[in-house]
Amino acid sequence: RAIEWLVGQEVVDKRALLIPSGTPPGMYSLMLQWYDPVREQPLSFAPPSASPAASLFMASVRIARRARAPEPLLSQPRSVTFDDNLRLLGLGPTAQVIQPESNWTLELFWRALGAARTDLSARFTWRDEAGRIVAVSEQAIGDEGNLISQWLDGEVERTRHVLPLPAHAPPGKYHLFMQLFQPANGTAL
Repeated sequence: RAIEWLVGQEVVDKRALLIPSGTPPGMYSLMLQWYDPVREQPLSFAPPSASPAASLFMASVRIARRARAPEPLLSQPRSVTFDDNLRLLGLGPTAQVIQPESNWTLELFWRALGAARTDLSARFTWRDEAGRIVAVSEQAIGDEGNLISQWLDGEVERTRHVLPLPAHAPPGKYHLFMQLFQPANGTAL
């Protein structure tokens, strides 16, 4: 803890930084900033022979393109192409039994085809055996920093979707439907 350091003492503080999935390739600056957790504010400091600053440049870091992912192991393979530039490869392992008022995590695997893709959202609809709608959830395909428009041609991408099943859902068999649409204008694919 910094409070235990002695004046003039050199301290080595090793840190590992995780680069978030989907960070676009390129050059980035690693900046160091001190923060006062009590006041919840950044602290300024004066590096040797410089004026006070809020952050200190540490290094330039080059983020490389990701290596091409191997074909995923799919529990439910599919091959559905959307707009000639996005293919749903299938679903990852999923729980087959869920409780009302709980979430079901769905993993979808996609392959980017070609270069010109627009970001899409999905409308997930739970229907009971009679076809009645029980719940609807709309979510982006991909996450911030790794949306469809950023995927490279040929890449395999995994997206995770947490889908709630409402408390009022009676026991029974349900079917999940997915429809892709353009969030900017609502146009369905």
